[in-house]
Amino acid sequence: MKYATGLDPLKPCGSVVQVTAEEAGGDACLVLGWPVNPEATGIRHAVEASEDLQTWTETAEVETEGKSSATFRDAVPMNAESPRRRFLRLKISREGESPL
Repeated sequence: MKYATGLDPLKPCGSVVQVTAEEAGGDACLVLGWPVNPEATGIRHAVEASEDLQTWTETAEVETEGKSSATFRDAVPMNAESPRRRFLRLKISREGESPL
């Protein structure tokens, strides 16, 4: 995770992902943001979603090549009509290998 995000591997960092809510068209959606190591090659950045923290489904792969940060905006709105819970997480893996 630290290699993919460019953080110092010898220092504690806590969470590398920042979670915010963004409003668009009257609905608020979750937004994930994280730093990217532009020199890291062969790294896959994927966002997964869950309603129960047990079953996770890949929502999107985020293209990060040549970038120093990445952002993902969830397509599922957070509103009163949707009483279910929604969780997002970042999954880092090497391309063609199992998750790191």
